[in-house]
Order: sequence, then structure tokens, then C-alpha cells
Amino acid sequence: MTTRKIGQAKKAAPKANQNRVEGTEARPRQRTPVSGTRDILTVVGKNPEFYYRFIEDKDDGGARIWKFKQAGYEFVNYDEVSGIGQDAVYNVENIGSVVAVPNGSGNFMFLMKLPMEYYEEDKAAKAAAIDESEASMKRKRSSGADDGQYGEVKLSF
Repeated sequence: MTTRKIGQAKKAAPKANQNRVEGTEARPRQRTPVSGTRDILTVVGKNPEFYYRFIEDKDDGGARIWKFKQAGYEFVNYDEVSGIGQDAVYNVENIGSVVAVPNGSGNFMFLMKLPMEYYEEDKAAKAAAIDESEASMKRKRSSGADDGQYGEVKLSF
């Protein structure tokens, strides 16, 4: 409780759209209804040298996170990013701790990052496997032999 002398004016609160620093305007807030959708997964201030992903580890006892760590992913600390979510709901105040956001069902999702070179390698390997699978769908029937295939598959785009 603060005390003031009789007759002393009470310090005025800032106007609705004004910061406490004189002459600076606060960013207008957009109201989100309770039943509305919220963007809790936006990461502000990402390092472009990394690929970022939220990992949920429910009922696995850490097995899923361990799998990602084995693939080269690392936890992201709060001090590595500027903010998380809509209007930076999860502000960067937990310096030194890993980024974790609630998923809405009592568990947490952890933000992890992977060096971009590993991400590009993984993406290329996945694309090669898809190309190989698609090529097997397009192969032609061998001449005259009854190899169990019939008809022809044509893909048109």
C-alpha cells in the first residue's frame, strides 16, 4: 500500500493505447474469444540455420524425444527465441529452460531444432523413397511373361 499526502495528486494511469513511456503507443491487442482458435505454435525469432519442430512425448516415457535426439534434434531454450505463440503468449521469461507449451490434453510439446543441413538430407532421402515407390507403380508389364501384373497405370497431371 502506498501512502500520499493530503492534497497530493494521484499519478494518472496510462491511456488505453499508450505505454508507460511518454509518447509511445502500445500495439493494439486483438481480442480472441475463449472458444476461438489460438496460435500457440508460432515461434518468433528463429535462427534460419535450423529447422524447428514441436515434439509431443505422451505416454512414451521419453522414448519419442530420445528418438529425435538420436536423429540430431536439440531442445530449444527460451533465451534462443523472441517469443512463442499468438501475441507471444509464452513470453521469453524462463531464461535457460527449454521451450514447452501445453497441448490442451494435460501433456506438453517441446520445441526442438535440427541443423538445416540434416533437415535437407532427411527431406531428400524421404523424396527418394517416394520416387522409388512411384516408379514401381509405373513399371510396364514384362514382355509375354505372366508375372501377375495386368493392365497399365498412367499418371496424368
